[in-house]
Amino acid sequence: MTYSRMKLEFNELAVLLMAFIFIIPIFAGTSIRLYLMMLILSQLFLLFHRVPNQKLFYKLLLFLLIPAISVFISALINTEGMKESPIIWENRYLTLYTKGWDNAIHLTLRSFCMSVISLSYVLSIKYDKLVYSLMQNLKLSTNIGFSLLASFNAFYHLKDDFVRIRLLNRMRFGKRVNPFRMLFPLLVGAGRYASQAGLSLESRGINKQRTYLVSVPWKAIDTALLTSAFFMVLLIVLIIT
Repeated sequence: MTYSRMKLEFNELAVLLMAFIFIIPIFAGTSIRLYLMMLILSQLFLLFHRVPNQKLFYKLLLFLLIPAISVFISALINTEGMKESPIIWENRYLTLYTKGWDNAIHLTLRSFCMSVISLSYVLSIKYDKLVYSLMQNLKLSTNIGFSLLASFNAFYHLKDDFVRIRLLNRMRFGKRVNPFRMLFPLLVGAGRYASQAGLSLESRGINKQRTYLVSVPWKAIDTALLTSAFFMVLLIVLIIT
């Protein structure tokens, strides 16, 4: 998910931790109202410091409906331990029980709310700044951190290579080429990029005492953000339960 502007510059690690603050009550809770309140509150907090590309978010949201429907149907038709509850619908092939319906609603809403929160927050994070934050604030090994940065850059590199190879194939053959035919040149490009990235990391002398061009400090506003989110969630949990 891309963003047009930033209202406030928060630490990416704080954004990631805030997602867990909203997900944990849903995972441990049993109330539909709690699920919905956590979902609404999480999106309000997200909009407080990020302005999302709503068009892209809604497209990705549609993909979540497919597993949500699958979870609902699977839980609804599961009759294990349900036969003592009242029957709400029955025919020759299928029997639906009240307890099964309740379980289907709870499981579907729980998984859907957790998925929406996870998706919205994960897509809102700037991964390069998150890795820098982990290295600078949580002392993540520089070997692991810069390897992650190289991996993230590899995805953009492969995307550019794919577009370039597809364009060359269209110019050569005059029609759309089977994507599997582009697999080998993509692998060659990936191998070349991996070699160059390895040499680059080695030449930079990655070590624990290195300095950083990009500084991502933990600020008081990050602590305030997490604290306010925690107490808001705690208040809602106490009110609902």
